[in-house]
Amino acid sequence: MGSAAQPPIAQPYAVSANVGSAAAAGPVAAAAGTRQPSSPTAFSTERPPTSSSSSSAYYAGHDAHYSQAQARPLPAYAGSGYSGSSAAAAPAPTKSLQERRKTYRCGSDFVLLKSIPTWERYAAQKVPASKEAFFDTNLDLAAKISLWRGDITTLEIDAIVNAANESLLGGGGVDGSIHRAAGSDLRKYCETRFRNGCRTGQAEITPGFRLPASYVIHTVGPIGEKPQLLQSCYEKSLDQAMNANLRTVAFCCISTGVYGYPPVQAAHVALHTTRRWLEANSDLIDRIIFCTFLESDDSIYRQLLPQYFPITQPLTVVPWPPKSGNGKGPRSYSRDAETDY
Repeated sequence: MGSAAQPPIAQPYAVSANVGSAAAAGPVAAAAGTRQPSSPTAFSTERPPTSSSSSSAYYAGHDAHYSQAQARPLPAYAGSGYSGSSAAAAPAPTKSLQERRKTYRCGSDFVLLKSIPTWERYAAQKVPASKEAFFDTNLDLAAKISLWRGDITTLEIDAIVNAANESLLGGGGVDGSIHRAAGSDLRKYCETRFRNGCRTGQAEITPGFRLPASYVIHTVGPIGEKPQLLQSCYEKSLDQAMNANLRTVAFCCISTGVYGYPPVQAAHVALHTTRRWLEANSDLIDRIIFCTFLESDDSIYRQLLPQYFPITQPLTVVPWPPKSGNGKGPRSYSRDAETDY
């Protein structure tokens, strides 16, 4: 773009090697009702057809997926459309998918999973091969990852992850957007179910209410750069999805907004934690979506994803994390590098 090269941004600090362990205001300063920005990819976002004749065929496979998502239930909340059971912890919807669609706050402006390309497909068309990476190529894992820029409250999937505060009662940024889109029942549910809120690094699960997503996984991120706590947010959120038998999950960027976690370092932690978790649990989940709202965050993930989910075998696989200043390891993020894509 002709601008002066930016100095490289420091690589992340080491985080614990434990996998299976779980932020608050994320980076998305989205206001209620904000329309999703135009996609930076060549893939179009599909919308459901308006005619009833074409709708049944269009939704057939999609409906089948939702009928198979059997969550572990929490106590029922009156009027929510969700029922409890003695099984364990996330309430199962009692309404059919078509009935739930009538209640969406976003109306018909929801996004189907099949309109979002997998990382394997996206990278093959859009991203140069990485010469160095932290992991070997595993196309099965790359096919379970997506990068998507848009409004997370419009995704019709099993669960979206909310960058919550400790009260779980809503706040600014993406937290406020999710609460507004879900409706007042979400706050009432959290007040009733989680009287003591949620600790930093932990995660809780609730119904999605008026969201297209069936569930919301709320995780409380650290204030400032605390990689072990941020790692725990991603692990605990994925564990919640796994324990509830949910197969599709979308993450916003956790802690990188007013909580001040540097976005590049936060992305490194998110991607490393997700890769390690998938290596142990790949058969238990179908898709993990990294949902960005800002172009700057989207650019960071486009550059770092090839280092964690390379789709061609890198010439060199280097230890993670690289030692700062040793000149080894995959390239650091640079704003100028986004022109490569």
